[in-house]
Amino acid sequence: MPIIDRMDVDYRPSWPILRRFARERVVSGLASMPVVFLTGPRQAGKSTLVRHLLNDNPKRAYLTLDDALLFESARSDPDGFVAQLQLPVTIDEIQRVPELFLAIKARVDRERVNGSFLLTGSSNITLTSRVADSLAGRMTTVHCWPFTQLEIEGATGTFLDTIFEESFPAIRITGSADLPERILRGGYPPALHASPPVTGLREFIGGLVTSLLQRDIRDLVSISDVFELQRILRLLAAQPAGELNITRLASDLALPRTTLQNYLRLLELTYLTYTLPSWSTNPRTRMVKTPKVYFVDTAIACYEAGIDRGRLQTDTLAFGHLLENFVVSEIFKMASWHPLRIELSHYRTHAGREVDLVLERSDRRVVGIEIKASRLVTPQDLRGLNDLRQALGDRFVRGIILCQSDQLIMLDGHMIVPISALWST
Repeated sequence: MPIIDRMDVDYRPSWPILRRFARERVVSGLASMPVVFLTGPRQAGKSTLVRHLLNDNPKRAYLTLDDALLFESARSDPDGFVAQLQLPVTIDEIQRVPELFLAIKARVDRERVNGSFLLTGSSNITLTSRVADSLAGRMTTVHCWPFTQLEIEGATGTFLDTIFEESFPAIRITGSADLPERILRGGYPPALHASPPVTGLREFIGGLVTSLLQRDIRDLVSISDVFELQRILRLLAAQPAGELNITRLASDLALPRTTLQNYLRLLELTYLTYTLPSWSTNPRTRMVKTPKVYFVDTAIACYEAGIDRGRLQTDTLAFGHLLENFVVSEIFKMASWHPLRIELSHYRTHAGREVDLVLERSDRRVVGIEIKASRLVTPQDLRGLNDLRQALGDRFVRGIILCQSDQLIMLDGHMIVPISALWST
């Protein structure tokens, strides 16, 4: 069974190479673990990133399971395929043959050398217990998401470092704050330079969703009809950043509750959506325990909901929901490659006090973030943050209201911050 090195040394993407914060995590992972799994949505730039990493180690072979010959070879004999590999090696699209993970574990146990395997996959197969258990202690996982606005602007520093500082520093606002454009465009690399801008973007996103539903999901499970998944996506897109009421959603779709839960898990496994859990200082506290659902990229939410720029500019309700999804997704991506563990959740009591986003760092310090579509912030908008501050005491660093303001303002001990601070220095 010959193993063919398919590395294309003249590979060039059709868009400019931007700095990826995930790159640093991959490089450090290769230095400290035998296996690094770079995972993220299809078309998010994983293959581009690993091909450019080949410049750091030209001896590393590159194989892709999109190659029909290699795919059949790996699927028919996973152990033999891995046994004959010359290390170090990069294997692209490994989710197409998940049996390779057990074969890789066996080889790593025989030859434990850091940096031996760099794997990429466009589904989060590490969420399955079988894979997670098999490579525990041998593999580190790095997420490669669609670009953050911070990466697109080429800004330095990160918003997450700024908000946890004892005294809130001055922020130099950089980059346009054209929020409708940013929400519609999202962060997928090909979408940034779609031509013509409107129809090209729509065609790319439509093709991407079709590929995810008809190929990536079928790589994970046997599913005869993707129509139900399409219906779920469109229903979720009708109210992005909404609370996930499984019983009501199952009723609306006329699906059994367990079937709906399985479909929602598939959407998460393929990085179309993710859920944000509810947060509480105490399990006995009377909190609403309903998670919220967000799209990984707002361009997909807009496409599925049939929303264009004109509607974003006139439909304040749709704009508000999509803006919340946009901001939470930006922070969610930043947290995935931050050196400190930062857990994200939302806060809502039965009394109706809400905080859109609660960020809890590994040192148990907490920042609460409210997201407002308007420029005007009133004391009434601070009720949820005040409630959270009272519940946390000294653990509460600050409350932040991200809105369409153009300057930093202090209000009742909380900071009003322009949304563009997410991608500013």
